[in-house]
Amino acid sequence: MEKYKEVFARLKEQRVVIVEAQGGALSPDFFITALNGYNGQITVTEPQRALVQSVCQNVACQIGCQVGKHVGYQLSGYTRTSDTTRMVFRVDQSVSMFLARRQNGLGSGLLIVDRAYDRSLQLDFLLGQIALNLNQSPQSHIILVSPPRAENVREGEAHLLDLLTYRFPQAPVIRLEHNSSEPSSESCEVLKGEYLWTAAVRKVKELMEEREPATVLLLLATRQDVKKSCKALNGLRNTEVFSYHSKLDSHDQQRIWNATPGKWRIVCSTNALRGVSLPGLLYVIDAQETVRMSEDRFGVRRHLVVSVSEVDVHQAKQSLPSGGRYIGLGTDVGLRAYPEPAIKREPATGVAMQIANRPVVI
Repeated sequence: MEKYKEVFARLKEQRVVIVEAQGGALSPDFFITALNGYNGQITVTEPQRALVQSVCQNVACQIGCQVGKHVGYQLSGYTRTSDTTRMVFRVDQSVSMFLARRQNGLGSGLLIVDRAYDRSLQLDFLLGQIALNLNQSPQSHIILVSPPRAENVREGEAHLLDLLTYRFPQAPVIRLEHNSSEPSSESCEVLKGEYLWTAAVRKVKELMEEREPATVLLLLATRQDVKKSCKALNGLRNTEVFSYHSKLDSHDQQRIWNATPGKWRIVCSTNALRGVSLPGLLYVIDAQETVRMSEDRFGVRRHLVVSVSEVDVHQAKQSLPSGGRYIGLGTDVGLRAYPEPAIKREPATGVAMQIANRPVVI
């Protein structure tokens, strides 16, 4: 708690503060300290819609209020705020576009960029907007959240902390203490000739034989894997099965937040739910793979299944309570320290079009 208070004490001296947090994500206690220690409106950005709802609900639960009273969120199609809301959670893309359209810089208040390790194009645009407009907005304050410096950074792989300190050289870096209570972790052997999604389904059935009903989250690489897993698990006794991916409409995505007490609740998802704390979540089964867009030297685009990063694995573990259980279907050996920046892996023409379509060219 003292480190949390130090962050807001430094904001009185510096406009920008960089926070080095385990896994690159802030805890609900930090946001509660922000509500108590900062006098003004607070906006928090997250990389995914599900993370916006999950973190907002956790903070509201901690302070004992309903979502939309003191803390709320703004999403396309789902907005829960009121006149008394002081902290609003939003997707970084919407905040980036909002700032790009403003004529008066960043405005006033506190902007917290949580999980800044995700290096999407929209996040890079957002950091650019902040750097360009900071001097025009003397009443604004910024907190940028970075994971700790990794020891096994590959050659040519820049650490996010170095990038942030380069862009904001005057910003102090404050390292938050690591929470020692972590869920148990184990590896699940994938049998010869077995797909990762079938190994995940097999592990779910083993848990159902040994444990009491709880929520299980399957993190799979592709939408096809999600569809096949749901089909294999549907019809099991005392079980509710949900699917989740970015192509679902908003109404279907909302179903994952509703649970029936006393039943197994299995959520099969792509990496869109990585790091999300679902109600009653006790088990995360992680394929440790994701899909990335790639373009070869001939300009041919295709989707590739690649391994996730170490920070991604830690995010999945952080979504669990202290008594939870993380089950990895791959191996942590040889993983990248951080996700590859989108600007390096995405087609150059697509990046150029996104820049050209923005109200302000960064």
